Amino acid sequence: MRPLDQDTADLYAGTGRWPNTGAGEAARDLDLAAASYQEAAQELESGHRGPWARHKARRQLSEASDRFDIAKQAWEDRVQPCAHQLAAAREQLSGQVAELEQAQQARTTFLVEHPDVPQRLVVLNEAIKHEQALQRPHSFQRILQREQAQALGNSHESDAGMGIGM
Repeated sequence: MRPLDQDTADLYAGTGRWPNTGAGEAARDLDLAAASYQEAAQELESGHRGPWARHKARRQLSEASDRFDIAKQAWEDRVQPCAHQLAAAREQLSGQVAELEQAQQARTTFLVEHPDVPQRLVVLNEAIKHEQALQRPHSFQRILQREQAQALGNSHESDAGMGIGM
């Protein structure tokens, strides 16, 4: 979940894997446009200005507002679809995490109710390993015998059951 959350934060900041993508550029452009708008608004609100300075500040605020609107539209076109995909992936991942947590809880409950199971599993695993160890030499010998028979031409497998005389 953390990598997905980090990817989402990176998307909104235009960093991580996003800087050289349209979404990353749109996110950074929106941040810059918002900062520019805020700066222009603060400039207009500082009341110790003459008429020309107020006119200039209103014009700068209008231009910053236009840039912000353009950047916001680009953000909606480029960033929002990616954000929706990441949100859907997060939702799916959350569901899977919930399923795994339920399975873990059921396993824990089962083991509490049946404390002998882990030891029985250890015994069974050891028995399986022992049987496999016993079977290996027999398998190897059968393979060796088959290979030797094929090399000598005495194998029933090589003549496909037709006999030597045919």
